[in-house]
Amino acid sequence: MDIDAAINALKKKIGKSTYSMEGSRDFSDGTCDCSGAVYYGLRKAGCSDFGYIPSTETLHEYLVQNGITLKAENEPFNMEKGDIIIWGKQGQSAGANGHTGICIDNQNWIECTAWHDLGETIQNHDKRWVMAGKPFFYVYHYTGRTPGINPNVTYGLHVKGGDWLSPVVNFNPVNSDGYAGLPNHEHDML
Repeated sequence: MDIDAAINALKKKIGKSTYSMEGSRDFSDGTCDCSGAVYYGLRKAGCSDFGYIPSTETLHEYLVQNGITLKAENEPFNMEKGDIIIWGKQGQSAGANGHTGICIDNQNWIECTAWHDLGETIQNHDKRWVMAGKPFFYVYHYTGRTPGINPNVTYGLHVKGGDWLSPVVNFNPVNSDGYAGLPNHEHDML
């Protein structure tokens, strides 16, 4: 992931966009919202297609899928370029209850905001956070690897419980032709 590409793509939208949760959310009609802007920037940086534009609720999952790991949860942290901050406790941050942006240095972030009808703008993060009432926050940072993946373990898709990063156990035996038997009750053979 190239965080500079994300930041540069978003800087090009300053003064050329309006904030809206009702419009395209991805600048395609001149409007965007905060999570749509972060997603837009991250896609320009080389992150995967999520299938839809995430909200502040689903952005957490998207970040982790792209090797962007949780750095801090509502605790003091050293802000650095590339940090992605999400305001609002997960499960309670939908709609106007959440906000997000990407840090461009150790003080400022680029955000899409309805505040003063700015749209895409660069602001001092901490001042904005205080103005917003010091909401609960999460800080994510790109590490270049997906957390929890052990290269010595085989992972697979679970059809009953578990999650994608859980180790796969009890594979069906492979016959002499190199084919696995029927899928067992826990896993769907891909």
